[in-house]
Amino acid sequence: MRSFLGSRRALVRLSSCVAVASTVLAGGMFAATASAAPYEETPSERRTLAKLDRVAAQPTPSVAKLKAANSDPDAHLVTTPRPDSILNESVLEMIKTSSVTSPWEQFTGLLGYRDFYKEPKLTGNEAPGTLLKVQKFPMQFATTFVAGTKPGAIDAYMTMYVTERLDGSKNVSTGVIMIPRDGIKNSERKLIAYQEANDSLGARCHPSTQWSGGVFSEASAWSALGPLAQMFGKGYGVVITDIGNSGNPGPNGVSEVFAGRVAGMALLNGLRAAYQVKSLGLNPKQPVGFFGIAGGGNGAGYAAEYQPWYYPELNVGAVVLQNFNADQKQFVNFSNGSMASAFGFATIVGLNESYSSMNLDKHLNELGRAQAAAWKTMCQTYGYFVFGFERFEPLFKGNQNPAEIKDFQYAYADNIMGTDKYGPQAPTLITSCGEDGSFMSVTPAADMRKLVQRYRDLGTKVTYVPAKCDDTELITNTYRWTTDLFGMQTIDWIDAKLKKASS
Repeated sequence: MRSFLGSRRALVRLSSCVAVASTVLAGGMFAATASAAPYEETPSERRTLAKLDRVAAQPTPSVAKLKAANSDPDAHLVTTPRPDSILNESVLEMIKTSSVTSPWEQFTGLLGYRDFYKEPKLTGNEAPGTLLKVQKFPMQFATTFVAGTKPGAIDAYMTMYVTERLDGSKNVSTGVIMIPRDGIKNSERKLIAYQEANDSLGARCHPSTQWSGGVFSEASAWSALGPLAQMFGKGYGVVITDIGNSGNPGPNGVSEVFAGRVAGMALLNGLRAAYQVKSLGLNPKQPVGFFGIAGGGNGAGYAAEYQPWYYPELNVGAVVLQNFNADQKQFVNFSNGSMASAFGFATIVGLNESYSSMNLDKHLNELGRAQAAAWKTMCQTYGYFVFGFERFEPLFKGNQNPAEIKDFQYAYADNIMGTDKYGPQAPTLITSCGEDGSFMSVTPAADMRKLVQRYRDLGTKVTYVPAKCDDTELITNTYRWTTDLFGMQTIDWIDAKLKKASS
């Protein structure tokens, strides 16, 4: 899954029908406090809640209008990639030197690096981004329960580091660093912070587990293969955060993945940690790109919004965002009963982990609580793609529509992107579907068009090149449709921007 300025904390309380403990902070960071009903919202709460009405009243700009406002000389680089840019020299060397995992290696990978994921006790005084652990591991892509692939010519490292929750308390996150062996000095190597299309609430589903063979056939890893191949071919190192401890199913685990602000801080702190791995010798002065797609778009987007104040010394040269939920309330409405319904319900469950004021259990019926408990234990591939087209109302007491439940409104409002003081400061490319014209259009295209306009209003230089996602394109140009779906049309653009940022 942020443009930032200093660490601000404010004690606020959320309105609800019963007394609740809440964590909120105008602009994004929060501290818990008790409240008693009846309760009148604080001014900071009212400002946040007002975002819902303000964004709902925002006119939806047309694709044509947004494209006409593009002034980027590099916009033409957003185009379907040639196959040899994917199967490039670096990737072919990885394939040539790869090996098939033995059943024992596969079994070991699926067991995971349990000792690595054991967390040291934090004092609470650690600086965000403090590196706690690093471990080099043989990169492994688990494709079945009995065999996988170990690519050659690449070095991979698992990291554990300190990040923050919304209330400013310290938390632990894990992540992964991937560096191709291509002869480029790491002191001269640029990085891309890649937030995968990862919407899993369960532990052991996330990037550091995926790339060490700890999870079998996770969809977000499959969707990352193409963009990673392109990035490696251009000499980039890649840093990916788990947004929590991938090996921990408990409260310090990965269940806060849907809170965009949490994900944004985890991304930025993952970069801080990567620069502390002395054996790698990465140069923090080299420009960095943010790449976030689907479930990773919120993290990458909030990282870009927070960066100016949270990590101002970071040299961000480019931001790429595609097909994510810029407005969580609208996504919950949009996904209700659609193919994306499982992702919509996961969004509600995940937000509750960061916004206790939602009081989710109070609103769920027995069926809803059972489904929420199941969602917290599973990877997206094994559940979300099976439970599409489900209506949400039968999961809630009184057949309520969760998009309209009062206790949920603050969490929704606090996750509308492009409504803070800062937009991304680096050139930003948004390539989400222009229209909802495909069965794979699981996020509202209109919300992304509104975000483009909000970012431009904040001064961000946004290039808008919508992907062609309609089903006709799927049938007539499957290669383009697929590469667009995974964001592969953006890599030449991000490469050009990072080269300019280093010149």
